[in-house]
Amino acid sequence: MKKVVAMVSALSISCILFGCDSTSKFPASKVTPDTLPAQVSMSDLTANQDVMIEYQKDDPEQIAMITGKFSDIQVQNEQDAACVIASMANVLGIKDVSQEILFVDRQDVKGQSLTAYTFRQFYENVPVMSEVLKVMIDQSGTPTILMNGYHAMDTFDVAPAVDRKAIKKLVKDKYKSSTDGEPEPGISFAFHGGQPVLVWYADIKDSVVRSVYVDAASGEILYANGPIDD
Repeated sequence: MKKVVAMVSALSISCILFGCDSTSKFPASKVTPDTLPAQVSMSDLTANQDVMIEYQKDDPEQIAMITGKFSDIQVQNEQDAACVIASMANVLGIKDVSQEILFVDRQDVKGQSLTAYTFRQFYENVPVMSEVLKVMIDQSGTPTILMNGYHAMDTFDVAPAVDRKAIKKLVKDKYKSSTDGEPEPGISFAFHGGQPVLVWYADIKDSVVRSVYVDAASGEILYANGPIDD
């Protein structure tokens, strides 16, 4: 097996951050594998010469991507794809696939003969926004790529100190506009050195700034998708 320490940032695991359009900006649904799969071990992967593992840039112990023939599960639907992730739970450090890993969508990969099943991690029903997990299969239904955006969290407070009403007021005062729909809470690892941060995400109407991420503890704007006039 080849090991590669990949230059993978917190936001580059996937180009798709938020899934498809929905009432929620982070749509997802629970899927249950038809059967409980046997666990793949790290020794199984390292013994397989056709498998390559890439690791996170900022965490050399955290798997970012697995490529090659790492699973014998044939994938025809999202339940099968969830089964692939469930079989890799010990390797990826996932505590409870059925509760933490929710299905987002299925899409053909543009320019390649692959289909991607996208999943998102939820922690206490709050989405982890920065990254997703993807199971990519070839035309025969064989998994060939697993992209891992999972983060193990033992304890994390998901109660925001700054409420939704305050976020709407912030948008109105700063951007002279209103939010497009309700601000939604989420967890991001992209802003403070790979540490989890509870944030509010809000789309904005009629503004050159299209969306913002706001620290749910301090009310500080962490990122704005567009220019900011301070």
